[in-house]
Amino acid sequence: MLNMPEDIFVLTYELRTRLEDYGLTQFRYDVVVAGAGIAGSLLSRRIASQGYKVALIEAKKPCNIGMKVCGEGVGLHDFQESEVDVPTKEVERTVQGVKFFWDSDALFTIHGKGVTLNRHLFGQRLLKEAQDHGAELYAENTVTKPLYNDVGVTGLLSKCGSASHSFQASITVDATGISGCVRNALPSEWPVSEQLLGVDIGLGYREYRRLPEKFDDYCALYYDWRISPGGYCWIIPKKERIANTGLLMPWKGYLSEGELQRSFDRFIQKTPSLERSESMRPRAEMGLVPLRHPLPSAVAGGFLAIGDAACHANPLNGDGIGPAMYDSRIAAEVVTDCLSKGDYSTKGLWKFNLEYMKNQGRRYTMNKVLADFMRKLEINQIEVFLKALAVRKAYQSGSFLGELSAPEKLRFLFKLSARPSMLRSFLKVTRSIQSLSSQIRNYPEDPSFFPQWVHEFNLKLKNVAEPA
Repeated sequence: MLNMPEDIFVLTYELRTRLEDYGLTQFRYDVVVAGAGIAGSLLSRRIASQGYKVALIEAKKPCNIGMKVCGEGVGLHDFQESEVDVPTKEVERTVQGVKFFWDSDALFTIHGKGVTLNRHLFGQRLLKEAQDHGAELYAENTVTKPLYNDVGVTGLLSKCGSASHSFQASITVDATGISGCVRNALPSEWPVSEQLLGVDIGLGYREYRRLPEKFDDYCALYYDWRISPGGYCWIIPKKERIANTGLLMPWKGYLSEGELQRSFDRFIQKTPSLERSESMRPRAEMGLVPLRHPLPSAVAGGFLAIGDAACHANPLNGDGIGPAMYDSRIAAEVVTDCLSKGDYSTKGLWKFNLEYMKNQGRRYTMNKVLADFMRKLEINQIEVFLKALAVRKAYQSGSFLGELSAPEKLRFLFKLSARPSMLRSFLKVTRSIQSLSSQIRNYPEDPSFFPQWVHEFNLKLKNVAEPA
């Protein structure tokens, strides 16, 4: 399977070699994937099923893989786009869409079937499938640093207790979530190592609760910035009377668990469906999610970042399960093609950027612009904006404005005109969205043109941030 230039990889193709003098165990694989979450496990299975040798590195114990703080809701379209079979045993509820609220007042609904998952069981199944197809799991291994040279990434180092491991591979994949512990340790001049800012991080707080009666078959998002400024609270139905509940808001570097819990308690007190609900153990969990636009480039020589590690979560709501599954599909296609050709260069892997940015990446960049606009609004302004979107009570997707008829758009703008400064800002945002969309549609097919493209892209993003 291997066809490596000797000037890049000087070690022989031997699966495991003990270097006693240095206390280091060395491994050789076609692909090493760091992170056994949804993206990493799915990708490992897909590559290993083609006969390639895959190492899957994970810091958690095997029994804990799949555990993560999230809402656990996934649209059926996400499975279809990712070519992943809809789970059966791991599904706890089938839902009909998402209802949006301001305070406790229903605004509008996005219709579309989906499921709520047992995230842990789903992760365990994906891990088992990866191993069944030949991927080798190295659990309780913490990535310490990537291995790289002037050409690109050649593998990574990890530590398991007192033992150190070296994994050499043709292609290294970072699927370690928001920590991005591989890509963030790459040279700062590499585009893929672009760092997250505090404002790009969302902080989530979750509790499983037993409700006094069964919640209806819709996920519910509650916008009330007196409780979750810049974010939202949620109720996502699971088995019988159990619900996944919580809140998500921009971190800003100073929110503590106590502050989040107090905000969540206020949400419980004012939400009729939760008034007589009971918290289930564990009492609460916290987690981080990227809320920025996707990395303009998620590749380097011999390297890919996928899922949250590439900031591919939806910036509007923090959804990461669908994006992780989608990434695994296109990454597997690109990686197996590169392995078959023996081309692990940036140019060879560039097809991942092209496929992602022109599709999901373009949508999520637009979502980031809209999310930034919304998060800058005052409480009275966001109320007006969300109620203006309620000119239509039923949507079929999250594109919102794209679904409005001409008369509905006029009514929407008329409602915004009650806040003239907000209307001006919104009109500027729509122009910026069109400009950025056009820029991404012209994403360079050759990495040599990327520096000029990303310079223009960043200028347009900066222009969005400037006052109207």
